[in-house]
Amino acid sequence: MLRAGERVEVAASMWCRLLAVLLSEANRPVPVDSLIDALWSGKPPRSARKGLQVYVHRLRHTLGSADRIGYGGNGYSIRADKSELDAMRFTDLVERARAAQRRGDLAGASGLYRTGLDLWRGPAYADIPSVVTEAHRLEELRLQVWEDCFDVELMLGRRDGVIAELTMLIAEHPFRERLRAQLMAALYQSERQAEALKVFQDTRTLFAEELGIAPGARLHTLDLWIRRQAASARARPGLPPPSSLLDFMGRAEDLDWLSLLLRYSDGAGPANMGGPATG
Repeated sequence: MLRAGERVEVAASMWCRLLAVLLSEANRPVPVDSLIDALWSGKPPRSARKGLQVYVHRLRHTLGSADRIGYGGNGYSIRADKSELDAMRFTDLVERARAAQRRGDLAGASGLYRTGLDLWRGPAYADIPSVVTEAHRLEELRLQVWEDCFDVELMLGRRDGVIAELTMLIAEHPFRERLRAQLMAALYQSERQAEALKVFQDTRTLFAEELGIAPGARLHTLDLWIRRQAASARARPGLPPPSSLLDFMGRAEDLDWLSLLLRYSDGAGPANMGGPATG
């Protein structure tokens, strides 16, 4: 939080917990009972309500504004805007990036996605268990934004830098299939089809050993498509495949090329744009 443009450090653990809970619901009232439950981890003392009032008073003093934290409807709320709270600014940038993507401004979308991702300096609400649900929501959103950003940047042809970032994120989140599909596509676009196919084989082995399941349709379809492209190239030496992934992407009206790829059945893939699958 900021006070008169300066960052405010809140050192006391209970104050930090209170501030985190309020900020996780910024500009919305948090019921007193919910605050008490969060502050004392479901085991409040008899003096909890009085204690909460004291913590709110001290936090108001630390923030330097009595009206920064308001009370009404049996709950407290903290006033904040996106210039003060990274989570709000991140959400705003993501909304703007997705709007740019929908209207076809891929470079603008990429820039906005990257600006939002650059706000992250570590896990959200680290070491504050009272806001674990919000922390998980923000982490899931961050991963979705990385995936959206990679989609855009693959369409812009920025595959070399994307490969390194995808490899790093997959090491941290090995069961996210969309990341693995994007890595396969990026490797294929970089004329590293053997490595692309190995991603699928490694994924199949990992999922079988760790989860007892097979990879989903997205990965299976992409693996099959790459193999068919390779077979077509072998059957027609010296000639390019009937359609490259980049050509396919360029013809697609839907910016989410991975989803579009899965609209086609095995017999009507990018090499045979006969129409969407019905099954």
